[in-house]
Amino acid sequence: MSSRLAKGPVADRWARRWGWALITLAVLLVYWPLSTFAYGLVHGDTLDCWVPWRWFIAQALQDGHFPLWNPYAQGGYPIYADLQGPAWYPPSIALGGTIGHTLYTLQALFLGYVIVGGIGMMRLVRLLQRDARIGLVIGLAYALSGFFTAHQMHFYAVISAAWLPWLLAAQLKLMDRPTWRSALEAALFQALLLTGGNHTFTLIGTWLLLALIVGAAWQAWRCGDRPFVYRLVGMEALFAGLSALMACGTFYAWWEVSPYLARTEGMAYADAAMNPFTGHALWSMLFPYAVGTDAAWLGTDPTMANGFTGVIMVLLAAFALVRKRSRVENIIGVFGMVCALASFGAALPVHRLLWAAVPGLDLFRFPSYYQWFAALAVLVLASGTLARWSSMMPERRAWVRAAIGATLALVVAVLAWAWLMHFGEPPFRAEGTLYERITGPWRWHRVLVAAPATLAALAAFLWWARIERPRWGLLALLVLVEMGWATMLAQWNTALGDYSPARLQARLSEQPHGPVWPELVPIGEHADGSALLRDIWRNVGNFTGKPSLDGFNSFRLKDRDRLADEHPALLTAMKRQPLVYLTDSVVPEAAYVPSAVDPARDSALVVVAQPIPGPLHHYPGDSLWVTRFDHDGISLGTSTARPTFALLQQSWYPGWTAQVDGRPVELVRANIACFGVVLPAGRHELSFRFRKPVAPWLLAVSLITFLGGALLLAFVRPASVGALPLQAGALVLAAAVCWSLGTHRPKAERLPQEVQELVRRMDATGAGDRPVVLNTGRFPALAKAFGKQRAIGVRAGEAACWGDVAETLRKTGTGPIWWMNAGLPIAPAVNAGLQLRYRMDTVLWAGRSSATLLRPLADGEEAGTVLFDGSRQGGQWLEPTTPWTSAYRAPVDSLARNASGTLVVYAEVSPTGGARPQVALEQRLNGEVVDYESIPLIAGRHRQGRVEGIVARPLPIPRQAGTELGVYVWNNGPDSVLVHRFKVVLLAGEENEK
Repeated sequence: MSSRLAKGPVADRWARRWGWALITLAVLLVYWPLSTFAYGLVHGDTLDCWVPWRWFIAQALQDGHFPLWNPYAQGGYPIYADLQGPAWYPPSIALGGTIGHTLYTLQALFLGYVIVGGIGMMRLVRLLQRDARIGLVIGLAYALSGFFTAHQMHFYAVISAAWLPWLLAAQLKLMDRPTWRSALEAALFQALLLTGGNHTFTLIGTWLLLALIVGAAWQAWRCGDRPFVYRLVGMEALFAGLSALMACGTFYAWWEVSPYLARTEGMAYADAAMNPFTGHALWSMLFPYAVGTDAAWLGTDPTMANGFTGVIMVLLAAFALVRKRSRVENIIGVFGMVCALASFGAALPVHRLLWAAVPGLDLFRFPSYYQWFAALAVLVLASGTLARWSSMMPERRAWVRAAIGATLALVVAVLAWAWLMHFGEPPFRAEGTLYERITGPWRWHRVLVAAPATLAALAAFLWWARIERPRWGLLALLVLVEMGWATMLAQWNTALGDYSPARLQARLSEQPHGPVWPELVPIGEHADGSALLRDIWRNVGNFTGKPSLDGFNSFRLKDRDRLADEHPALLTAMKRQPLVYLTDSVVPEAAYVPSAVDPARDSALVVVAQPIPGPLHHYPGDSLWVTRFDHDGISLGTSTARPTFALLQQSWYPGWTAQVDGRPVELVRANIACFGVVLPAGRHELSFRFRKPVAPWLLAVSLITFLGGALLLAFVRPASVGALPLQAGALVLAAAVCWSLGTHRPKAERLPQEVQELVRRMDATGAGDRPVVLNTGRFPALAKAFGKQRAIGVRAGEAACWGDVAETLRKTGTGPIWWMNAGLPIAPAVNAGLQLRYRMDTVLWAGRSSATLLRPLADGEEAGTVLFDGSRQGGQWLEPTTPWTSAYRAPVDSLARNASGTLVVYAEVSPTGGARPQVALEQRLNGEVVDYESIPLIAGRHRQGRVEGIVARPLPIPRQAGTELGVYVWNNGPDSVLVHRFKVVLLAGEENEK
């Protein structure tokens, strides 16, 4: 059957050659707060979910293994089975093991996906209409549409929106000329959607593809071209098979995890109907900035309330009603109309009907996601109108002009009404930061800001419709003006966070790289919160390397949900115990009464399904200690007088095994969601491991098929200038994936060698006999590298560790010492504390580990400048009635002159009972607090005695001229704390970089 796609005009060469560049430039310009990194990605799921998950994937890859188990959130879960991960996504693997998934990476990825989506839509329209100029206009409109702006925090939805136009374009090629190349191309994009995208869009999009395929086959069958139908069916089968191979890991993970997820059984309609598109959200069709972020007024989450595709695009799509449409336009148009109605959720019957009748559509929430397919229909219909513009206008000129004029009159009326209504709103505040000035105005003020650009663009569009020959460059400019201005404003609603990406990334970079041996302290001490990273307060364990029972994820194992929802007292009791603990308080489930559990009394309680034969005993002298830890397991040395029970606070899932002295032992399901073993008496080596032997094979099949297909498409094609970027891209992707998976060594292998090399170099300096303070979490595994040299282990990765560090330094005497970092970064506060006592002499490096010779400061020698000394004779008691000290206050502008310096707060305190001494850093403007942070001064286990604490922060960047910084110590607890000393010191940049 001959090609059904017409050839394009010669006049569109400029758009074919430079369309991608114009879309790229427009995106970078409109999203300038992100492209310049002046602002960060929006708070919420972006920072609390996508950054932590991808950070963990990068950590796993850089530790030399594929990410199977994440022990740091929700009591552990199989991250390879979490399809939001995305552990199986080739670009994620390529980035994770090379540059890593940092805040900068994710921010650049968002912009990249917007650009890729725009270019993909341009390609799709170019295939449909065979005019690159029309493709450029529609691709630009798509890149600047409201979907990307609204759903930035739903990052896998952004990935889907980027690749779906490419899949549709590849499928249209396949339906036009069924060949292996088209089937392979479509399979590559389908694999990207399956491994990295939101499966909501895959499920809905599958029905659209089926409709398009059936439509193409039916048309060919009616024309008598049955061989074409057979070829199409065969090539679609090849597409499906290749897609399954490329995403075999994802399919296996879904099949395996389904019995353990409540969600796979289908969602109740009330859950599925959450966060629809609403009537008030229709405002976004005109002025997306004006919908604001008031969820109560919107009737939905603000991220679900932006359906903006451009007023000009909507008009062009409406004109399709009065012209002839193609088969593809009709299918996509009808499908988009159904999806538009479904997006309103329970407000209309369509969504409930689809939820009940169509397989797969009961597995996801957020009806507003259907809006993407409505936007697709608008843009495809608009492209058809532009392609037929010259033939349509002679017959429909008056109708077209009337429609544009009516829309123009509507915008004028809304603008006039907004002018009248804005007097009843709070006045616009000219003071404040740019973020505050843009997000502060009320609704009608926002209309007054947004509407003039729309009005001007529509007026120009009315003139454009009058000219005889379409000027496509001018139309692209009008789309850029209208949609660029609207999206530039709307991004402040749902796509930007008011923080410095550089500052937050600096804090992330201070966290450990690779697995950290856990301290056997109550796991509840590792609760989520904003104290450490401030802008990130969920899934924090992914950064700190501390296993936690907290966490936020829609991927939750059934038993973990049962534990949290039906057994809250038992969960609270478990938080009083460490990651692994010994107990003889084991009861069968039949004798367990959830309401009778007292967390304080029953913290060691273990509930098992069946009684354990034989007596169990746990004595005070019994002990266990960590001997090995990585993401997929933990080994411990144990010493017990009698048989007892050892419980691991990780979620049970197929793949967990246990060994005692190298021999397999039976796992016992315990505490609803966890597991443990019966431990025999004596000294033993206990090991828990999570294994999934099939995963490497699935990964190999998936990546070999995907990368092989990409290389085949790139190189088996006619030579051309356009082929070179594709070939280079395929090679870079393949090389990055191979590097990520094949070049990294586990931390457990690397660290001992690095420490041995540092010890050798220390001996070569002539000062190798000095005491060594080793900052590490795995001192027992590294101690033998020092031989007879005195070495003391300490954890110095957090500011609150300074009390431990100070005690350790006292044990080393008054002479020079070596400070070594091996496996843990040194916290800036600890680094500052060392600078207050020592000057740094010699610095040695081996891999990521370092050793520094520290010499004590001479008598009278001071490090830094004391800005404030609030110490009092006899100290100052902080009690519930007077919980804070006097504050150091200074203009931020004056401090900012030392832009590379560090502000250090030093205090000596004696806490009692439940006292929680903290350092508060606040910024005030005209008496109003505009920025605030509270940092724990000491570790939670320090409750008695006199303890030193240090907090260090980069000098604050003034949010606005006239801002004042305040620093003070306060007690955030019910008991009292005595503050003996309180000083604020400025370490200049040069000192801080030593």
